[in-house]
Amino acid sequence: MIAFIRCVAEAVVQTGLEGLAQMVPGGKYALDVAKAVAEKMRAKSREEAAKEVAELACSSTQTAQKAVADVMESMPSV
Repeated sequence: MIAFIRCVAEAVVQTGLEGLAQMVPGGKYALDVAKAVAEKMRAKSREEAAKEVAELACSSTQTAQKAVADVMESMPSV
């Protein structure tokens, strides 16, 4: 199963995510957001980025929701 999933992932990377994203409603926007997130995470050190991703992955739903609420509260109104 892992080998098949790896083949799918490699094929998507090889052929490009944009074509796949354009097939899904809102996919282009989601891809643009993902690219911006990846760019911002690349600006961090590899260790810091890995720590933040691991912390999020291990957090409870309530902890993640509180973090999102805190960030949204600190963002300027749009």
